[in-house]
Amino acid sequence: MVRKCFFKVFNCLKNIRGIFNRNKRSKQLVLTGIVLFVTFSLALIVPSKITETISNHLSQNPSVVEKGERSNSDEWEIEWEYFHERVIGTTHANWVEETSDGYILAGYSRGSVLDIDGILVKVDENGEKEWSKGYPETGLDGSRFYCAKETSDGGYIATGSNGELSFAGVYLWLVKTNANGEKTWSQTYGKSMTSSTGRFIDQASTGGYIVVGDTKAYGAGGYDVWMIKTDSSGEIDWSYTYGSTKDDYARCVKKTSDGGYIITGYYTTSSGDYNVFLLKIDRNGNFVWDNYWGGLGDDQAKSVVETSDGGYLIAGTTRSYGSGGDDVWLIKTNANGNEVWKKTYGGTGSDSGSCVEETADGGYMITGSTNSSGSGGFDAWLIKTYANGSEEWSKTFGSSDDDYGRCVQQTEDGNYIIAGNKGEKAWLAKISYGVGDENIIEKYLIDNELVMIGLIGLAVGLIVYSIIRKGKLEPEELGE
Repeated sequence: MVRKCFFKVFNCLKNIRGIFNRNKRSKQLVLTGIVLFVTFSLALIVPSKITETISNHLSQNPSVVEKGERSNSDEWEIEWEYFHERVIGTTHANWVEETSDGYILAGYSRGSVLDIDGILVKVDENGEKEWSKGYPETGLDGSRFYCAKETSDGGYIATGSNGELSFAGVYLWLVKTNANGEKTWSQTYGKSMTSSTGRFIDQASTGGYIVVGDTKAYGAGGYDVWMIKTDSSGEIDWSYTYGSTKDDYARCVKKTSDGGYIITGYYTTSSGDYNVFLLKIDRNGNFVWDNYWGGLGDDQAKSVVETSDGGYLIAGTTRSYGSGGDDVWLIKTNANGNEVWKKTYGGTGSDSGSCVEETADGGYMITGSTNSSGSGGFDAWLIKTYANGSEEWSKTFGSSDDDYGRCVQQTEDGNYIIAGNKGEKAWLAKISYGVGDENIIEKYLIDNELVMIGLIGLAVGLIVYSIIRKGKLEPEELGE
């Protein structure tokens, strides 16, 4: 096959040999055309074959991409965005969770001073809306969702607050839905003329649900951390408060590998500032240990995760440490809550951390907001770190409006889903490396291999040109 191809090329050269002899300029043009043809043929054909080979290899060995270097922040781009809005008013996204077939977003919408509804929005894996629901409990009473989870029956459980506009008290609120977002039951917890809010919910390790928030209805005084264990219908199995006579606010709870729970938030000090706490609870709600961090300014924790080494990582905001103003704050502890290291991230402006997740490579991903850099005003901010807290890369996502990142998760494909706000709209975005692994391969070829292939093609073309010009190769001598 190759031999026949060469004969065809040589026959073409033989046919135009007369042109070479009659016209030197024509000869130069034809030879230049041959050089370009050979060069571009190699540059176009070879990359596609290499891409096909790499793609086939990666389909059989996906860990090649997962373990590859993904530290270039310029390669992390928005694959798709979803905006949830209303004709009049604003919408806010507080939480996103990857589900078995897409993502669930939790937040609230505000149409007017007397119109605040909790919202759940379900989108598919490509960011296309499947359904959205508003949940006013008794009309214009004021409700918000701060967290939602997919449940084992395919439905969803959400927590937040209800009664904000009733002037009779704000209640911690649980809502259970089916897979289509239709409410199957709801429960409120608290007392009239007081305030209680659910901040985080999950299915309990012993069945039912575990919810944490803060309450003025019970406890030692002021706001206290409130942890409630319910059965599958929302009926209370047990509840405990944790705190002092001053205000204590819970912001996140996670199940731990020993069957218990880890809670983080912040409390009011004797000087009136906020400090961070970490609280370990066993599976029955009993206190195990706690620890505290803070300085002379306001320091708040918003998120906690159990890490693969058995310790914990807290994310929040500090005004006591860092570069000035507010800075993102990470605190790493061992399994007993003792500090291992602390890190701050930010500039001289206002920077805050809202959520942290451990990533598949053993590092961490934080989301929050910054006005120290970006597009102007506040921008949503992603910070990727190594396991020791050193920054690997960071990137802002913003517009001319104020934009905030409130929740982030690493997705099953190794990319990230982020929820927050773009201006007055609830915002959900899939952030992907090279916008998918297929493009990682293409970009790799374009950035590194294509130039090399083109140069090789050019060199081969020049060699062919040189041989023909010097008369060292006579096609007719090869024979059929």
